[in-house]
Amino acid sequence: MINGFFKYSVVIGLLLSVPSSGDDDPEPPDSEDSAVVIDDSLDMDSLSIVQDEPDTLSDSVGFKIAMPDSLADSMSVVIESDSLLDTVLTESDEPEMPLPFGVGERLEFDISFEFVLGGHAIMAVESVQQFDGYDCFVIASSARSTRTVDYFYKVRDRIESWRDVDSGFSRKFVKNLHEGKHKYTKRVEYFPETGIAYLFEKKSPKIPDTLEVIGHIQDVLGAFYELRTRPLFADSTVWIDVHDIRERYQLGVKIYGKEKIKVPAGEFNCYKIEPMLESSGLFRRKGNMEIWITDDEYRMPVLMKSWLYFGRVFAKLNRYKLAEIKKHAETE
Repeated sequence: MINGFFKYSVVIGLLLSVPSSGDDDPEPPDSEDSAVVIDDSLDMDSLSIVQDEPDTLSDSVGFKIAMPDSLADSMSVVIESDSLLDTVLTESDEPEMPLPFGVGERLEFDISFEFVLGGHAIMAVESVQQFDGYDCFVIASSARSTRTVDYFYKVRDRIESWRDVDSGFSRKFVKNLHEGKHKYTKRVEYFPETGIAYLFEKKSPKIPDTLEVIGHIQDVLGAFYELRTRPLFADSTVWIDVHDIRERYQLGVKIYGKEKIKVPAGEFNCYKIEPMLESSGLFRRKGNMEIWITDDEYRMPVLMKSWLYFGRVFAKLNRYKLAEIKKHAETE
């Protein structure tokens, strides 16, 4: 139960494909070469787009909007590009965010049912290892119940996500669960270059099932770390393509405004977010799930709150150590 909530809240909520900055964002351009967006409130019959001829092939090409003098006096739009193949206002024009995590990051949480401490969970970027010739971050999420809870329902769970250092997508996913009397191990190895994945299960560890997985995806733990790399804007939704053992779906994460949150690890300015996912089984949501992540460059989760069928569950950041993204002091 304990890691079940932790996986559900952190992985699909934080956890855990293009972020949107709000309803006012323009639609992507239809043309692969260039596009000009014109306010539809203008009289389109009075406007025209003129392409200036370059003197040489190396000269820049200019696109101007011609309009009546009454409009031209107050408005002038000129779009220039170095070649006809350049696009205007493409996604690549946005400045890249520095990776908000790295080897050495460790986040420790207390998990409680209402006011009763039920267990502890850790999320950590443990190392960089190679898989299929690619360098990968080995990201681990582990959870264990307290000694008191062990008498009723012992939890010793560990999940690993192998995230490609360069591409940012999942290369391998490992799930080792020990919950009550149930134990099982599953491993999925992704080969996006060939569009397949191999699923290894404990009952047949040497004979995998072959899955068709076209394109680059995120496993359920890696989806949270992918979310941390995305630009966040209030009143927008981030979409992430997620693969969970045999199921593939689009995970939507709604971004709300900012709030100041106090937890045992300290006080933080945070974004409030909410995962949107159709779920079933033991941890099906009856109400909403609320999650808070810091609004700084680390995008660190500090608080998760959910309403499950047996009541409210909280995961609060108790202690953390950050990787050296920039020149920041490590926090114990």
